[in-house]
Amino acid sequence: MSIFINNIKRIIRDKGNIINMILTPLIFIMFIMGNGNINKLNAAVIDKDNTSLSKMIVNMINSNVNLKDIKEEEINEKLLNEQIDYALVIDKGFTEKIIKGEDVKLRGYKIKETNISVPINIYINSF
Repeated sequence: MSIFINNIKRIIRDKGNIINMILTPLIFIMFIMGNGNINKLNAAVIDKDNTSLSKMIVNMINSNVNLKDIKEEEINEKLLNEQIDYALVIDKGFTEKIIKGEDVKLRGYKIKETNISVPINIYINSF
């Protein structure tokens, strides 16, 4: 323990060490975060169930991505034109099946070759 205390005293004695220990990581973090291009993903949610649970899912997704309003027939076109990165369809009876304890699946659409929809997929699966 005395070795640890002696090392701390030695480090604190030199003001340059303190500045380097605090400022260098802060500058590095600001540089990395400033260069990061953080774009929200574009997604579409078609809520056919329209219950409080499905609306809660839509609101949770909306806080993390840009939601686009599209029709179910437009999903393939919008994905191919890269207007959306992911589409989720909540079928009618979703909440009712959950209450009954049945196995429920949400339909998600994405372009297979891209990894851009992985964060949305993980987020939905964690819900």
